[in-house]
Amino acid sequence: VGFAFGGGSNPPLFWGELFRTTDGGITWDSLYSSSPDFNITAASFVHMDTGYVFMTPETILYTDNGGSTWTDVSSPIQMGPVYDCAFLNSRYGYAITSTGVIYKTLDGVNWNFEYSVPNTVLSSIDIIDSTAYVVGNDGTILKNEGLVTGWEEIDKVGSLILSPNPTSGLVS
Repeated sequence: VGFAFGGGSNPPLFWGELFRTTDGGITWDSLYSSSPDFNITAASFVHMDTGYVFMTPETILYTDNGGSTWTDVSSPIQMGPVYDCAFLNSRYGYAITSTGVIYKTLDGVNWNFEYSVPNTVLSSIDIIDSTAYVVGNDGTILKNEGLVTGWEEIDKVGSLILSPNPTSGLVS
């Protein structure tokens, strides 16, 4: 099972759509289509039935039946545009924003401020073996080991050598 989301804009209208495949990407079914002025910015599925969708402005949707129905679990906290999200299980997760803020939920509904990197766009988060990693602009890398120790900034990366190297050189 795979999920993908995308959208478009024709100012002043913005919209988003969430899709699911059960045959390795040969066919895709629409699970959710937002109304005008709502743009899907992040989505995460813990497994094929349980998932979250973040939209602007300030909307969080939750499904526990594979997208057949959606429940609005929006937070009263003005999070700003959520760029990515990751969940350890159906309730414990993180959301990162374009304003450098990390939010955390323990129940899938109530979101709380967790950490901030001022003047930094945080763009991606992943949880691997109970350790969360966040990357952002200007080489920002954050790590939260065991999901309880707090966020640690890892030394910034100046350049990377990719192997195999699709760019035939150094990426800065």
